[in-house]
Amino acid sequence: MELLFETFEREPGADPALRWHALWFLAQLQDGAGLTDSRADTLRRLVEIGDEIAIPELRTRARYQYARYQRSVGDLLAAHINAAAALAIAEGEAAGSLDTVRALLVLLSVEAESGRLAEADTRASRLADLLDDLPGTVRAEALWTLATLRVRQGRHALAAELLDQAIGAVASGSDLLLWMRLRLASASLHLQMNPRVPSEAMKRLVEVSPAVELVGTAVHKQEHLALRARAAYHNGDLEEARLCCEEMGPDSAHLPFRDRLRYQALVAQLRLHDGDRTAVADLERLARQAESAGNTELASELWRLLAEALARSEASRPTIDT
Repeated sequence: MELLFETFEREPGADPALRWHALWFLAQLQDGAGLTDSRADTLRRLVEIGDEIAIPELRTRARYQYARYQRSVGDLLAAHINAAAALAIAEGEAAGSLDTVRALLVLLSVEAESGRLAEADTRASRLADLLDDLPGTVRAEALWTLATLRVRQGRHALAAELLDQAIGAVASGSDLLLWMRLRLASASLHLQMNPRVPSEAMKRLVEVSPAVELVGTAVHKQEHLALRARAAYHNGDLEEARLCCEEMGPDSAHLPFRDRLRYQALVAQLRLHDGDRTAVADLERLARQAESAGNTELASELWRLLAEALARSEASRPTIDT
């Protein structure tokens, strides 16, 4: 990876299209290694070079990939700008049909997270009309994205159905990485439902564990561990949740913004359960951090976690006979 980066830096006069593809490959490597800061710079330059050579497909791909990154670090405003631009380029300059779908998926995800549910629902209707014509892996990602939106809308039965369809669309032998990511996503969404279904989340986490060990990056391994901790907590197994948190340690930097805040909220919930009232302020801070990032859905989830943690703490306090 470093050699590729140095080669790019030494050859600024190289063919722009070749430079673009070298940077695209570099961005994938940085993503797998969890190199967040350097990946941001790579993706920014991808957008610049794509605009320079004015090839619609490359301009579209650079922008929706940059938008995905910005969404993962919690910058939903910038993510919305780039995802909308990617979709506009794909639709207006005859980019490939799959590029249009991928840009649409990112934009729909950003709108769902930022609480623009009416706009996201309109795009979901359009996406649903395209499903039957999509190849297997892209169809699975589209179903996953639609399931995420339905959870945000409180349509949990439909979300579960869509998740099952997405999981059934990808065999482990055809795309093990996507097979793994879908099961991690399923576990996460089952923990966001109201009421939550921690037993289903844990089932998916057990199923995916060998794949995480085999092909998972540092990001996937931290995500799997954080989800195990949350599933155990909501299943009432506080000791298992604590053990998972101890294994994770203080460094959850590989987690995307939203998952990092959820994990930090779990740590605070466990502290509150143990009688540490300073955890209340930490939970409030996390919810406000999500609000400041424009992630209304995550903020609502974190305020809900605070209310539940307070109720759970009060219920566990010993009563004093008078």
